[in-house]
Amino acid sequence: MSAGSGFKFEDHATEMQAAAMLYEPDGCMEILAMVEGLPEALAMVAHVMQILAERSDSEFPLEKEVANGFNDIYELLRKAAEGAEELPAIFRRVHEQDIARHEDPRNGHEAEKGWNV
Repeated sequence: MSAGSGFKFEDHATEMQAAAMLYEPDGCMEILAMVEGLPEALAMVAHVMQILAERSDSEFPLEKEVANGFNDIYELLRKAAEGAEELPAIFRRVHEQDIARHEDPRNGHEAEKGWNV
C-alpha cells in the first residue's frame, strides 16, 4: 500500500476555512474583489468534482454509483457558482455610494478620510 498521492480534498478545504477565519481585508474594495472572484472559485471547486466523476468512471476501479455521486456534487456546486454570480451585483448596488466615494473621492483619498465613519 502506498502512503498516498498527496491529494486530500479535506486538507485543502481546511486551509480555505482557516484562511476565511483569519481573513482581515484591507478595506471593503478588497471584499468586493473577493466577492467578484467567488463565482469562478466555486466553479473551480465544481470542476474538481467533475474531474473526479470522470476519472472514477473511466480510470479508477470504482462502481458507477460513485462516479454518479461525484457528478451529483458537481451539479450542485455548479449551481452554487451560478448563484454566486448575483452577489457582486448585489454588493455593488447596496454599496453604490461607498464604492463611488472610493473610486472618485472628493479632493483625493486623504481628504475623504476626514469622514471618519
